[in-house]
Order: sequence, then structure tokens, then C-alpha cells
Amino acid sequence: RKPYLSIFSKEAKLLLRTPIYLLNTLGGVVIVPIILVITNFMGDSSSDLEPIVTLIESKPFLVTLFGIGFVCLLGIMNSVGSTTFSREGKCFWIPRSVPVDVKDQIIGRVLSSLFIQLIGIFVLIICMLFIVKVTVWNVLGILIFGLLGSIPVTMLGMIVDIQRPLLKWDNPQKAMKQNLNVLISMGLGTLFLFGIG
Repeated sequence: RKPYLSIFSKEAKLLLRTPIYLLNTLGGVVIVPIILVITNFMGDSSSDLEPIVTLIESKPFLVTLFGIGFVCLLGIMNSVGSTTFSREGKCFWIPRSVPVDVKDQIIGRVLSSLFIQLIGIFVLIICMLFIVKVTVWNVLGILIFGLLGSIPVTMLGMIVDIQRPLLKWDNPQKAMKQNLNVLISMGLGTLFLFGIG
């Protein structure tokens, strides 16, 4: 198969088979939309989300804009891009020496982040169905533009991680939770989102 698909497959398997990576990457993108639904149903009639829901229902295109923004926010939070090289650890020499073009390695790593984003989008759309009315056009807009907006955010994280990779760790948890690159990437990603916003 194509080299970038092999890189994507390797990255996706690593994320799914390592519990620490799975919890830190997939946990955030799945739990945050569920918390939104729970707070909407647990609150009383004067819930904090009620004015936002009323505004969104009066202008249906806002459903798509809210969804795109939320997906890009999840792209900042999932930390797949900002730890992609750090997760290699002491084996970082292997991807640097395999006969695969740099472009293919970048595409494969971005695809692994988008894979996590797709799961997050699926959960987000299901959760949105409980809060507001969602049409097929809303779903398509959120899916297409949310993924497109996640690509530069992921690449920003990858740039930060390649500049200062955390390669010396004895526990996979350190590559994710004790990695300052995640916080730096979140800051840069937030500035980027504010800029395009």
C-alpha cells in the first residue's frame, strides 16, 4: 500500500493499543461533547446553555459554525499531533532511517490525528442531536470543514514536537501528560483559531 497509509496504520495501532495514549487522545474528544449534553439535561429551565441553544435554533447555519469550531477545538485537545514524534521515544531513529519520504510521514501522522477527530465528530453530532435540530447539510459542513480546520492545528503541534521532542522517557504516560509540547501546541492552536475566527 501507499507509504503514508502504512505510517497512518502504524500510528493508529500505536494509539489504540496503548491505554495511556488512547485515554489521553480519545478520552478528551469523546468526553467533552458528552459533558455538554449532560449539563444541558441536568440543569433547570434557566440552564447556561439555553440562550445559546435558542440563538442557534433561530439561525440554523450557526449549528454548522458551532460544530466546526468545536471540532477544531477538539483538534487542539486531542494532542496526537503535538506528541507524534515524542511517542517514538528511543526508537525515533527508526522513522528517520526508513526509506519513506518526509511528505508521506507527515501525511500519515496527520491522518492518524484526523482518525481520532472523526471519532470525535461522530460523538459530537450524536450529542448535538439531543440539544439542537441537526440537518444533513449541518453534518456535512461540520465533517468537511471541521476536518480541514483540524489539519493546520495538527501540523502546528507537529512543528512544535519536531523542534523539541521528548524522547527520553521510561513510561508512555510521560510522553503525553508530562510533555510541555502539548501545552505550547494548545496555546498556538488557540491563537490560530482566534485568528481565523
